[in-house]
Amino acid sequence: MFAFLVHMAADINGASLSFDDDIWFQPIVLSFAETGRLIHPFMSPIRANDEGLLLWHGWLMPVVNGATQNLFGVDGGYASIKFSAHVLASLIFTGFAAFFVKVMGPVRASVILPILLCVFLYQVGRPEIVASGVLLAYLIIIDRRVDTYATFLVSICIALLFVTSPVLAVYISLFTAVSIFSVGSIRTDNLRTIAGYLCLVPTFVFLTTFAFTDLVFTDWLAGIFQHAQRISA
Repeated sequence: MFAFLVHMAADINGASLSFDDDIWFQPIVLSFAETGRLIHPFMSPIRANDEGLLLWHGWLMPVVNGATQNLFGVDGGYASIKFSAHVLASLIFTGFAAFFVKVMGPVRASVILPILLCVFLYQVGRPEIVASGVLLAYLIIIDRRVDTYATFLVSICIALLFVTSPVLAVYISLFTAVSIFSVGSIRTDNLRTIAGYLCLVPTFVFLTTFAFTDLVFTDWLAGIFQHAQRISA
């Protein structure tokens, strides 16, 4: 945590500012902090979209990061975005530290946490930070509960992952399915659990997108696929 705070203090004061891939997300965060809308004033993956609506990746990161920025009352700018992003990352890393120490013990956790800290420092300002927070909630749930209520909570986590980092949501969905069928034989309960996820996850994705954003759901999905095709090309 000391190393993290030193990096944070140096970064927001201009000592080690680096314009990496996270710069593409900064206008979206500023826009949401100032206007409450998820628009990117400089680019959009859909060419016909002159307004620059956010139509790739997910919308949860700029919403959470912009809300954090407003919470601290910092002025709009690169340093303020970095500050709010570092605050989020530090809170999420602290949660991971507590979880790993509890599950693995302090000795084994001390080997993993420095690596995780480096990953967090590299990903500050990108959706993966917020997605990591959702992933932590997912890990806590599956570590403590195996019942119908857990299915409901895990569905919410996967839905939040999808509206933050869709690729990660796909991997976690596959991991969840494998985990369900790896315990004992394939039973009716396993199939019911999978059916529950298939119904609940899209429902939560749609409801949260409708409730917390002004995005057109189909346009957002189309933007994700078009952005993926652009990266693949």
